Amino acid sequence: MEALSRPLVSSGSIELSLSGFVWKQIDPFHVWLIYDGVSIVEKTVVGRQETLRQVLDPATSSFTRTMFQVMTGSFADLQSTFLIKPRDEDRQSEWSYELEPRDAAIRRAIGRIILSGDTYLNHIRIEESPGNYTWIELTNQRPVP
Repeated sequence: MEALSRPLVSSGSIELSLSGFVWKQIDPFHVWLIYDGVSIVEKTVVGRQETLRQVLDPATSSFTRTMFQVMTGSFADLQSTFLIKPRDEDRQSEWSYELEPRDAAIRRAIGRIILSGDTYLNHIRIEESPGNYTWIELTNQRPVP
């Protein structure tokens, strides 16, 4: 974020299913985002205090659904919201795509999303307001038995 003197780095894991995901951020603080395909719950843990709250914000809901579609490779669903273009300039990945929002309201928050990977999705770059971006690096992906 442009306002920070250095990047905010977090780590955790994502457990993906056919209907949703659990995004477990464990560092620098414990925050879980639980999406079941319909609703979103945020779980935070500070010390021994655990808080659960349903996320009702429409922008967060839209972003969470988009992230689920990205992680599951649901390009057919994404095409209604994004113009999807292959990217040839990413030489470090087997494939790379740029997602450009079709809707002007979304474009004000997200300029574009760049996806790249090989067998699995490895990198997600979300370019936000001028100078701000989120970089997600996915490692140790494996199918659930």
